Amino acid sequence: MAYSVIYLLCLNVCVISSFLISGNQRSIPVRTYNSLVSYLENGAEVRYFFNISSCLQSASPPFKDIPVFGGEIKYFSASKNSGEDAGQLIFSNVDYINENDVNKEIHTFWIVNDTAKVFWAQPGVYINITDNISGIYCKWTEGQGSLWVKNQAKQRQLTSFPEIKTMLTFGEEVGWVVNITECQCAAGKGNCYHGILGDTIRGFKIAKDSSIHFSTSMTTMFPVAMNFIQLTTFVRVDANNTATFITRHLDPSTFEQDDIDIMSCPIHSGSSIGRGAKFYVN
Repeated sequence: MAYSVIYLLCLNVCVISSFLISGNQRSIPVRTYNSLVSYLENGAEVRYFFNISSCLQSASPPFKDIPVFGGEIKYFSASKNSGEDAGQLIFSNVDYINENDVNKEIHTFWIVNDTAKVFWAQPGVYINITDNISGIYCKWTEGQGSLWVKNQAKQRQLTSFPEIKTMLTFGEEVGWVVNITECQCAAGKGNCYHGILGDTIRGFKIAKDSSIHFSTSMTTMFPVAMNFIQLTTFVRVDANNTATFITRHLDPSTFEQDDIDIMSCPIHSGSSIGRGAKFYVN
């Protein structure tokens, strides 16, 4: 009987250890802001986890809810550290919740180097309620939150329009990333958004002229004015191996438009000197 117990205990430990080792082989922790942006710029799948209780500086926080947030970074906007200008990464998640009435809950993350500004609110279905925004600063490189990148061993870059179209029509999940500095701004050089955008294509349309169309959007909290902004990107990929990106900043409650940028980019060739929009299959 004792031998059976020891055997079962050893078996359980071995199975758990194997699972953890396997997990560590699939994902690795992200340690710095620069490496985080580099992973995202190269199409990696990055997941996040923030336990707000670990970020508290006071035993009596100004908000009653102390949540735990986690998920995968999908649509993001990022900029790199440059001289005295600190880079920043913005991503957000919107969920519908069913309490007394149907409502939306927005979780927004602004990461600047080692600090993550985490905000959450229930702005109503029409995103026009701003009096319940909660927020806190988390030192994510010091254990107040964590970011993990999935092993990219199986990642494949798509370097032409036919490849992108084939992968989409065969049911593959295609991700995209574009560094706007490698694109041509319709309003002239220096007059467009100059950061990095990326997401996964969730739904698409192929038009009569064979061009591929898709879009993505993110509702985020702006920490200075403590209001909401919707960033929407429309993408068109053409058979001549170019992609057009149109970004709009809107007030999500009124749909008043702040600005619009139109950028034309080549599809990245995959070479070390290539430039333009990158498309991936993970």
